[in-house]
Amino acid sequence: MRLLLLLACLPLFAQQPDTQLIARQAIAAEIRQFAELGEFTFQFDSTARRFSRSGKLASEETQSGETYMSHRRNVDIPLNRNGMPLKPTDLEKRRKSGMASLEADAKIRQAKNYKETPLENRPGPGFRRNKLAMSGVDVLRYCRLQALTWVHLKFDTCKSPWPGQAHYAQIKGELTLDPETRVIQTWRAYSPKGGLVYEYTTQPAPGGARVLAGIHLNLHAAPELFDEPIELIYRWSNPQRFSVAVEQSIAPPQ
Repeated sequence: MRLLLLLACLPLFAQQPDTQLIARQAIAAEIRQFAELGEFTFQFDSTARRFSRSGKLASEETQSGETYMSHRRNVDIPLNRNGMPLKPTDLEKRRKSGMASLEADAKIRQAKNYKETPLENRPGPGFRRNKLAMSGVDVLRYCRLQALTWVHLKFDTCKSPWPGQAHYAQIKGELTLDPETRVIQTWRAYSPKGGLVYEYTTQPAPGGARVLAGIHLNLHAAPELFDEPIELIYRWSNPQRFSVAVEQSIAPPQ
């Protein structure tokens, strides 16, 4: 099957890259992926660093544990913090809170009057932290694109209308797509001075989907854009499907 898919793509890749067609295909693939992912669980590792105004490292926290991904959010349940296991009482609180969040998401999606907000009326899916948003879909929608190949694009001159993306007007970068699924494999954003402020990567998962593999947010690298001097690194591995229902707890990976 893989060989047939690659052969089917050969006529397309032999043509001159069509930037707008590539963008439309990638946006459709990303939205379809986020809508059809179902629920996944991962192992995760994270590092959070905060810097002083003079640029010195002020604090660092590491965590590892489990991530459960619903259609609306990622729920992290840390098992270790700074190399030390969480206390059983703290772990139980996090598990109950995570379960409640996932069941609330399931209730929303199972409601008879549930309707997905059209993409044109909302920001694209992606990373959120406080008021900051990073979305590859919105890069494809609102940035000037240059297709170097059918799977590699550069972007700059972004004009996003959404709160949390004011920094888009000054960033530039590149995206690579999976040649079969057209889903984003990686995308990177750089500040006007060349600092790498964001990197997003995906990985293959059961059922042929591509899901999160890593996020690196480095606002410390661009003080000309961001007031918060932080660096966040997330890595997800071993994606597995799990099931969740309104009246049940988190099931083990299947």
